[in-house]
Amino acid sequence: MNTLLQRLKTFCHQVTSVRTFCSASRYSVWHRPIATAFVAIIGCYANGTALAGPIVINTVQELQNIQNNLSGDYILGSNIDASGFAFAPIGSNPFQGGTAFTGTFNGNGHTINGLTITAPSSDNVGLFGYVIGYTGGGTVENVRLTNENVVGNGSGSVGGVIGYSDTGHISNVSVSGSVKGITMGHVGGIVGSGGSYYGASSLTSSFSTATVQGEAGVGGLVGEGVFNIQNTYAAGPVSGTSDVGGLAGIGGGSVSSSYAAGAVTGTSNVGGLIGSSGAYVQNSYWDTQASGQSTSAGGKGLTTSQLQSGTLPTGFDPTVWTATAGQYPSLKSMAAPLDATTAAMLSNLAYLPTKAITSVVHHSVWNLTDDWRG
Repeated sequence: MNTLLQRLKTFCHQVTSVRTFCSASRYSVWHRPIATAFVAIIGCYANGTALAGPIVINTVQELQNIQNNLSGDYILGSNIDASGFAFAPIGSNPFQGGTAFTGTFNGNGHTINGLTITAPSSDNVGLFGYVIGYTGGGTVENVRLTNENVVGNGSGSVGGVIGYSDTGHISNVSVSGSVKGITMGHVGGIVGSGGSYYGASSLTSSFSTATVQGEAGVGGLVGEGVFNIQNTYAAGPVSGTSDVGGLAGIGGGSVSSSYAAGAVTGTSNVGGLIGSSGAYVQNSYWDTQASGQSTSAGGKGLTTSQLQSGTLPTGFDPTVWTATAGQYPSLKSMAAPLDATTAAMLSNLAYLPTKAITSVVHHSVWNLTDDWRG
């Protein structure tokens, strides 16, 4: 690995310094092998023109300032302590005179701790209030939110990460703390609600242990909407009145390789995994004992001992999940952030002029790939 990093540093010294992100194709170097990322970057640079890179976020004020450029690309450069900061959701409903977040946000495996949003009379409340993905962005990934406290008007979507997702892309995120909708419903540990003429939002390789409270359409991960949910779990308590589920309150789209293990309470349409559903559900489960629910609008009920047997449930990919006896299955995907030296080096990577592409491909990238595999 040291040889690889040294070659990368040498490579960087050969080019003019700009930040490392290819906006046009949305390639990201932070969750792919570095050699593969070089191929992606060079491929983006076919005309020899340097492309703008992501803005590095290091403080809670810089995080809040994303509101000033909602189509930008961002990456966390460090963990952020948001304690004591009165945070306002990033992005708002474009159909009510607001502007949605249409950029990309890469947490780089970092943690945002103590984020507090208190907006009991506001709709679309979360770290990101309203996200649109069908224009090419709308991505939130690789971030942990711990000790979060979010309060919003549940009638307009409240989530730990996103209030409302319109074809957004959410992956490798986690939430702990509390998410609450004051009135009505549409409250989720990660996303309040979502749906679009253009298709479903995606939620993958993510989990929540947050306490989720609302009225109608309340779920451990998603309140309601059309989502393709895969490789996820929710383990926090969920409470509401109607359409309440351990994973999703009202399910649409699809749910696969997921489970719920938190207490679920409500009065009507209450399910251990899903409260009410039109979703296609496959290889997904809930803990009948921990949830206190014997039924669900989708999925299969298992006992605590069955889910904690040390063997993955049917349909769970062992390259994605890990199983330990006495514990619930956990995801392998939440990788540690890059160290400061590597992150700084990558954030200053430049693009080669067109004439140099062939040389770099043959003399740098292939050799780097060989070292990576070795």
